[in-house]
Amino acid sequence: MAFFRASIKYRPLRVGFIVRAGHVADILKAAGINCLLWGGIHNPLIPVGDGENAFGHELVDLFSVDVLHIVESSPDGEAFAGKYPFLRGSSHLVADIFYEEWRSKKQVLALLDSKSIIDLCWEEDFKSKADDFKSDFLLLKWDATDPLANVLSLQFGFFPAEPDLKWNYEKMFVKGLHAREQVLPLGEALAMNPRKSFGPIDLTGAQLRGYGSGFPWGGNGIYIGDSSNFDDLISFWNIRAAGNNIIFLSKDYPERHLAFAQGFADFLDSLPNRHPNIEDWISLYHNVDDEALRACIAHLTFKKPILWHGLAEHAWNGLNIQPSYHVFKWQSTTMHVEPAYGKYVANVKLPEKGFLPNQDDAEVSGQHFGVTIDAYGEFGHPGYTLKPPRIRELNEYYSREIAVDPWALRVNQDGLSRIITASDESIDLYPLPKQQLVEKVFELAGLNAETSQAGLIARKIIEKIGGLEDARVLKIKGVRKILQTHSATDAITRGEATKTIFEHEFAKYQGLYIEAREKTTLNSNDVFDYLLRKDFFRAGLEMPCTQCRLVNWLTLKNIDDYWTCEYCGGVNQTSTQLKTRGDWRFRKSGLFAKDNNQEGAVPVLLALLTLKRILDHSNFAYSTALNLYARGLSCETDLAVLQYGRRDEFEIGIGECKSEGGTIDAADCKNLGEVADRLAALSVAPQVYLILAKASDSFSEEELGLFRNLAKQRELVLFTNRELELYHPYWLDNGQTEEDIPEKYPHSLGELSRNSYARYLK
Repeated sequence: MAFFRASIKYRPLRVGFIVRAGHVADILKAAGINCLLWGGIHNPLIPVGDGENAFGHELVDLFSVDVLHIVESSPDGEAFAGKYPFLRGSSHLVADIFYEEWRSKKQVLALLDSKSIIDLCWEEDFKSKADDFKSDFLLLKWDATDPLANVLSLQFGFFPAEPDLKWNYEKMFVKGLHAREQVLPLGEALAMNPRKSFGPIDLTGAQLRGYGSGFPWGGNGIYIGDSSNFDDLISFWNIRAAGNNIIFLSKDYPERHLAFAQGFADFLDSLPNRHPNIEDWISLYHNVDDEALRACIAHLTFKKPILWHGLAEHAWNGLNIQPSYHVFKWQSTTMHVEPAYGKYVANVKLPEKGFLPNQDDAEVSGQHFGVTIDAYGEFGHPGYTLKPPRIRELNEYYSREIAVDPWALRVNQDGLSRIITASDESIDLYPLPKQQLVEKVFELAGLNAETSQAGLIARKIIEKIGGLEDARVLKIKGVRKILQTHSATDAITRGEATKTIFEHEFAKYQGLYIEAREKTTLNSNDVFDYLLRKDFFRAGLEMPCTQCRLVNWLTLKNIDDYWTCEYCGGVNQTSTQLKTRGDWRFRKSGLFAKDNNQEGAVPVLLALLTLKRILDHSNFAYSTALNLYARGLSCETDLAVLQYGRRDEFEIGIGECKSEGGTIDAADCKNLGEVADRLAALSVAPQVYLILAKASDSFSEEELGLFRNLAKQRELVLFTNRELELYHPYWLDNGQTEEDIPEKYPHSLGELSRNSYARYLK
């Protein structure tokens, strides 16, 4: 059993509320439900109408929605939700949010609710307060006919009258939080202090901390819009759900908002700048830029500069507005990992849920929320991962493979999340085989992928020698020369082997680390000893039969006092034929014993080692050679690599690798190009690179000419011995980087491509 540490982040599930486009009543109903949910203020509203609903799909992806809930049933809403069959839970209760308690016959919540927040605040802050103490929480009420009723419902929140709930949340809000109650007379201005008037919707963000948003543009500020306009209300809600602290300023009734807005502006002006030398701004959001917007703020004063943000469609493409993730306190835990069912199982012990003071309550113990698990570093067993790329189309596959449940797992931008209940004390996760992951990505692109014979041999070599890093010895040119020029039946002495290793520029490999050693420099004997330990070669004797005079090969296993000739059957005495230590010979063994150059595995392993050195800082998966099939296409790729990050960066490399003397031709490149086109069409829009590697000191002029033409349409990564033989492709033995490349410390396939162009094609 192995042990690993992991970070644990408990969090409310992020529910995407599907509302009918143009129906303000749906927005208000969703706002009321969200006031009952812990984290409700951060749940997006997703408008769906008759058509493609591209904007709705964009919001589902942008907010990394865990669950979809249809506010009012409609054919359009059902059709939209049907495109995300995995965005539910193991229990239908998660998507339904409410269920009927068997005893009271009233509705209770299946997700973490605001009752738990009130209980926590009562225990931590308000239990000892005097009865007449009033907190900064405010239960504001207004006339249903008030023109600002829509805005007030979203800005402050309210507890819905339906469904028939078991608990009186309004009463608990007032008593448990020592909240003030206030009625806003019809037509009267908002005169309360915005920093001492936290309504039911504000409560739902309590105890949560946000992280992960880059805020390329945006931030805290004021939304200016029409109080009855569907688009304005949706935009305001979703901007706030993304993690921005904003208020609504109604352009049709600005005078009723001015005092409230000025108080909020004063608060933002009082905040220290996030950077000591860069002044923050106050953001002003809007959907339509007109004179009325400017008039709304004419009577407001700002000390900090203001920045206008028009919410065109591109604002929600993930490059502008970037929602933050809201979690409870970060914690650490231990993962116990052991083999199971032909793979591995990681048992994760869940730490204490300190945010639930009443988790033993039967109702609370069944409420659902999420736990994000992030193993420190990559998963410890080579070839398996608990960090798959965020590809929504594969979410159900991930969930089945990793959680043995098609709906329990989510792969979001902030990591791997499992839906749990408050009563869960541990969970089991089954790390995903990286080889299978790569094949699944190709399948998603319409390419049937299966490991070829060459790929199988390369994989078995990696397993046999103990992992990809143990193939570093192949960087030594003399080692490759022995493996390439000696047949399976050729026997070589130790002296001949070390001489070959030494004579092929061995001086430049003396600093290469292949295993732990006491001395600083590597010598050729060390290298050959390593080859023997890793079973590249096996020792034996070449003995001539005294009767037929034919030479026999005797392995150590077959050597005894007497041996039998494999040709004539004659019996020979071993001791009479041994003369010196030089009688011992060595032959290639195992997968290296076949006269097929191991199906070209050596340059593939060198290329993978080089790529691993650059890409292994992040999530990195690779496959050895694959046969690829699709309509009108049948070809092979010698390797495939996936490199992906937390912000949806996704790169795919497919390659052709040759040994010295081989040639990369136009047919190879044409097939890879067709595969690249199919991969580039994936929904995650990866950047696809052709990796062309040759275990030779240079490419031929014909190959370089082919690459120059190819580079006009494709992104190329090029390797020769110059990159393949170094520990790091661009670091010299003295620790310096080479000068003919623009990216001295590359971290991606894109940066490798720029270096390749500068070195070989410029």
